[in-house]
Amino acid sequence: MRPSRPAAARATASTSTALSTKILGKQVIGGTEYNGAEPTIAPGGTTGWRHHDGTVVHVLPAGTPGADKVHRGVDLGSTPVLIDVFSIAPNGAPMSESVADPGCPALG
Repeated sequence: MRPSRPAAARATASTSTALSTKILGKQVIGGTEYNGAEPTIAPGGTTGWRHHDGTVVHVLPAGTPGADKVHRGVDLGSTPVLIDVFSIAPNGAPMSESVADPGCPALG
């Protein structure tokens, strides 16, 4: 179970840049929502800091992996990073939520 985030972190969310997301599908069964999405991070882009309320599986068919609880995807290369995301979460929960930078050093 992930510890709750402080209210200030929710109020000062970080933003994504050079990110596009293709929705692959959504199915609600009972109170559970199953989602599929394919975000692509362009070179130099970022997802912004985020977390997911449910169970999430990230598959990276292109690019370099890296994720933990609060995380961001960053493309430091010269080709787009493609990510396949499958999530299982309570019905109505967002696929991810933007959060404030947790104080990690800059990349690149």
